[in-house]
Amino acid sequence: MAGCGVLNSIVDMKVVRYFYFRVFNYYKNGDSSPHFSTFVALTALVFVNIITGLLYLDIIINGKFLLPDTSGYKRLWILFIVLPSFFIYDRFFVKKGHHERVINEFKHEDKNQKS
Repeated sequence: MAGCGVLNSIVDMKVVRYFYFRVFNYYKNGDSSPHFSTFVALTALVFVNIITGLLYLDIIINGKFLLPDTSGYKRLWILFIVLPSFFIYDRFFVKKGHHERVINEFKHEDKNQKS
């Protein structure tokens, strides 16, 4: 049964790559910086998922789990996560050619496959 986990992760990664492809195609039509916009959209989605998981954890353990304080200047911790993440995305995903491989993998889809 060890192969099932590998198969599931391959299928999941294809879904993630396809989602990246669709978001990038949305932003490349008229956006001045489609790489940055795609990164922001995907980061926001991941952030919402993480916060949702933390809120569920908070509910499960009856409010004993504290979420980070984001009032006032304490919002800066978000920048300390997002800026290095964008640098890593740009350096290791876009400039190393992984971005082009994802785009080339799905660029031949037709209208029926998009729905």
